[in-house]
Amino acid sequence: MKTLLRAFLTALLFSGLVLAYNANLADAQEPTEVGGILHSDTTWTIENSPYSVTSTVQIPENVTLKIDPGVTVTDNSTDYIMFLLHGKIEAHGTPSNKITFIGGGDWVVFFNTGGVVSGPSLSLDYCIVKHGMSVLQSSCGYINLKNSELIDLGRIGGASSHIRNPESNIYIENNLFIDTNGFDIAETDEHIYIRYNLFKGNRGFLVKERVDTGFSPQAVVKYNTFIDMNETVLMITSWGAQGNMDATENYWGTTNTGLIESWIQDGHTNIGIHAFIDYLPILTEPHPDTPTLSVTACFEYSPENVYASRKVTFDASASFVEYSQVVEYVWDFGDGNNATTQSPTITYTYTDPEEYTVTLTAKAATCNTDTTQITLTVEPPPDPILPWLIVAVATVAVTVAAVAVFWKKRKSNQ
Repeated sequence: MKTLLRAFLTALLFSGLVLAYNANLADAQEPTEVGGILHSDTTWTIENSPYSVTSTVQIPENVTLKIDPGVTVTDNSTDYIMFLLHGKIEAHGTPSNKITFIGGGDWVVFFNTGGVVSGPSLSLDYCIVKHGMSVLQSSCGYINLKNSELIDLGRIGGASSHIRNPESNIYIENNLFIDTNGFDIAETDEHIYIRYNLFKGNRGFLVKERVDTGFSPQAVVKYNTFIDMNETVLMITSWGAQGNMDATENYWGTTNTGLIESWIQDGHTNIGIHAFIDYLPILTEPHPDTPTLSVTACFEYSPENVYASRKVTFDASASFVEYSQVVEYVWDFGDGNNATTQSPTITYTYTDPEEYTVTLTAKAATCNTDTTQITLTVEPPPDPILPWLIVAVATVAVTVAAVAVFWKKRKSNQ
């Protein structure tokens, strides 16, 4: 009977596992494969997401591709262009449902307008674009890039996003650029507004403008945050033309103008260039409309029992910053004393036994912070005579036990 019951329960458990597995398979949406020419206006919906690009998606003139919030598009082709754009793409996500584009390799260009003389339009809002060579290769048209995250672009040396001959002003605003390349701008009479962006790390220049004869600088690079820079950030070149790029009022993570100037290439660094980059004045903290990096503060302490006049160690190693690291730890020990460190650990000694609230504020390179607290009880120091008393009592106990054993053996031998 027990054997039969065991077999029944085993079969029931196995059936449950199979049903759960099949349910998970049902919940996992099969990718919708896309590629080739779109012959009419098309909408990619969350119901059919994710979309797998098996060959370059081509949008002809007068055709619009709309992508709904929350959709994921992954490149699984061997083509180096993900979208060939002669028409229009509108990818408008929301703060809670961003549209995600995932490249398939270091050579992938996400959006290319090659082979058309006018008309293409690209509008990305609340999107994530990651893992590829560049977000854009544009020879004309309209571009709007806002409220988006661009991550891990430009691992190939010299790669960048190209903007040529735009037909109207271009707005690249309120974006987060994480370890990416930049924008190569040329041959434009329209303004290129690059404002309120956070650039963390760079692979080559972030903004380069080439000013040819008959043109003047049109890039407006203002109110951005530049952190963790390691090479040229802004560059301007000219072929006989003159003028200045407006790159004032940016936050550089430093007030050292010598260091900032080492990240700029213009007529001050090359006498053959007759154009310049104006970068002063600078911001001493990020512009309030510029994105920041999320920071989380947390810490623990040891030993578990804290005594007055004895050291306690506070460890904030578990604190973290999205895509970066904590740059400053501010401690309030709750007894009127404070400390600021770059190290996540600190040792402290309380004088009086009492209950204290310890406050940690962790700061990111973007100057935003997070705060957390722990309340601990500091006990009076142990009586110094107590350890000696314990040793004495233990010694007496061992001696008494030894004597008892001795007399017991002696009595049994009699």
